[in-house]
Amino acid sequence: MNRYFDMNGTLSLPKMIEIDPVETCNLRCRMCHVSFMPSEKHPVFDVKLVPKLKALRGAYASIGSGFEPLLYNDFDRLMGGFADLGVRMQLITNGTLLNKNKIQILLDCDMDIINFSFDGIRRETFEHIRRGADHAETLRNILDARAQFACRETAFLINTTTMRSNLEESIEILDFWDRYNFDVVRFLPMVVRYPDQELIRESLYPIKEDMKRVFDEAALHLIQGNLRTVMLLPYLYASQVRSRFSENYTGLYVSSNNSTKRKILSLRERFQLGDHPLMRFYDCRAAFTTATILANGDVQLCYKYSIGNLHTDSFEDIWFGEEANRIRHLIISEPEDCAACDCFKFGIAFHKLDADCVENYFTGELSAYVKDVDFRTGLIHAKVTPKPPRLVLSEEGYNIVAYGDKYFGIPHAAGPLEVDKADCSSLPNVIVEGRFATALARVRKVASQARILSKGTSGPPQLVFSDGGYNIVVYDGKYLGIPHHLGPLEVDKTDFSTIPDVVVAEELESVLSHVRKMAKSKVVSG
Repeated sequence: MNRYFDMNGTLSLPKMIEIDPVETCNLRCRMCHVSFMPSEKHPVFDVKLVPKLKALRGAYASIGSGFEPLLYNDFDRLMGGFADLGVRMQLITNGTLLNKNKIQILLDCDMDIINFSFDGIRRETFEHIRRGADHAETLRNILDARAQFACRETAFLINTTTMRSNLEESIEILDFWDRYNFDVVRFLPMVVRYPDQELIRESLYPIKEDMKRVFDEAALHLIQGNLRTVMLLPYLYASQVRSRFSENYTGLYVSSNNSTKRKILSLRERFQLGDHPLMRFYDCRAAFTTATILANGDVQLCYKYSIGNLHTDSFEDIWFGEEANRIRHLIISEPEDCAACDCFKFGIAFHKLDADCVENYFTGELSAYVKDVDFRTGLIHAKVTPKPPRLVLSEEGYNIVAYGDKYFGIPHAAGPLEVDKADCSSLPNVIVEGRFATALARVRKVASQARILSKGTSGPPQLVFSDGGYNIVVYDGKYLGIPHHLGPLEVDKTDFSTIPDVVVAEELESVLSHVRKMAKSKVVSG
């Protein structure tokens, strides 16, 4: 490392990291971001990088915060590596893949918290929300794990995302998990993250008074029933139950007077929420106490700023490095960045979520459209601005960029392009497709044919493929689009400059572009 930045002695190594070793999930839950992710190739964490985290000895690690960690093929080596470093761990999982072998791996580690995501409690509700999960099998897995840890101090938490579909099950949910000695049931609000009709119709905002009634009843049930389990409310609101039993409320947490209860905070609450001497505007310490490690080895601050990669540097060099220092100074000097942070709003400072504020039911990107939302139909009566263009992959001399509902294959030779402002479909050699796999296949096909062409021009004509009523042929350093209706032709003996409808160009994509435009024009004229 060239320079060491410790914010004038105020910065030490992080107390906690989060890591997602994979970026996928075996379920497609209705409200989850994974259900809206495009089908792309996703990275997998290289378990050989764990020794580069040796500076974190004695810290905490949260395994799986946005994806399903039990899908990771090297799960045992990852957990063992952290255990060897003396790292205390929190696991967040849907529980569907938990088995005896994986439970044993957890038993061999220093597990601080095991947190299961389980929405609703009735079979039909659970399987409706958690598409791809089996209710009975998942419950069996979770309860087996709970029984194996019965004599340990490991905390067991349930995350249950609250929406219209499962709101009325709240007391049933509490009673069930209390029966099996779970410490906390965290009723998390369903946040509308995408302009999707079903998501909007599931929002609690139009029925917020019903939601307040349900959770007042649940809180009263918990307190008067002396339940061991503690509950976390999804929103803050004025309540007669809260006023009557004020000693049983701490922020959004509600607990009974049961002497065996345990109010367990998540690692985010423990290490990210709170004052920091350099943070003048928000009670968030995330940039100074925690880091996120992505599957590709990137180390991030605040869940969005990449400050280095473990493939090239040690964690310590990255954490105290120049880029990390630049980002921290950006954060402490520009409060607008924190104000727009959904991770802070919904993941760290959720205790401030006012149930009567409609913006608290939508991500920041969609909050600008709340006045245009029709909760009955689930429609937003406004044009929603797409997310900024995103580089997905660079391969074979092309950048594949996602924007809106399209993937653009842009040749490096084209130079910088503003994808959100240019009409890329009209640009020569630019590939436009609706699916990533199709765009990637076309990029590889172009590269393959370019390699054929580069081998020399003395070979015989070669058929590349057929498209739109044309044969695409490569010969003499050029690509030719020859209409099927011309019949057999001796390409190496014909002067195509005198034949109408034949397309000749040095780039395959140029020929394809012309061929497809001509095919479309014939369909329209026909």
